[in-house]
This record gives sequence, structure tokens and C-alpha cells, in this order.
Amino acid sequence: MKYSEDFKQRCRDLFPMWPDLSRDLDSGSVMVGTYLEESRAYGVSEKLARERPDDARIVAERSLAISELYDEWVALYQDQVLSKPFVPPS
Repeated sequence: MKYSEDFKQRCRDLFPMWPDLSRDLDSGSVMVGTYLEESRAYGVSEKLARERPDDARIVAERSLAISELYDEWVALYQDQVLSKPFVPPS
């Protein structure tokens, strides 16, 4: 897949310590979608929201940013991979 520099940078900004993600962004791997999908599963617990609302807001904003990147990845995947006819390996 072809990822824009903007998309790659936004992923790297959210996951600065994830070298596998950075490598897969550069190589155009579809694994980027798996990383984003699995990362968006984390949310704000009620306890965190109650006891540390500022931290909860930061977690919620990060979760939203990851979900938005994942949605963008899905659209890229549909345009770049699913729209092409399947060619079986020879």
C-alpha cells in the first residue's frame, strides 16, 4: 500500500516507540491496519475518568486519534487493495 507522508507521520506521532509500525509504514505493509485496529481497543476506565479526569481526557483524545487513523486506513485499503482484481499466484 502507499501511505502519504502525512499519514505516516501521524502514526509515528502516536506511536513513537514502535519500530515495527514505522518499518511497515515505510514498506507499505497492510499490517499497519492490524496495529491500528488492535490499538484502538483501549479506552478510558470509569475509575480513571472519576479519579483523574485530565488523564482520562488525554487517553480519550488518543483513542479517538487512533480510531480516525484506522478509519482512514480502511478507506486506503478499500481503494488500493480491494478495488484491484484478484490475481492468483502462479
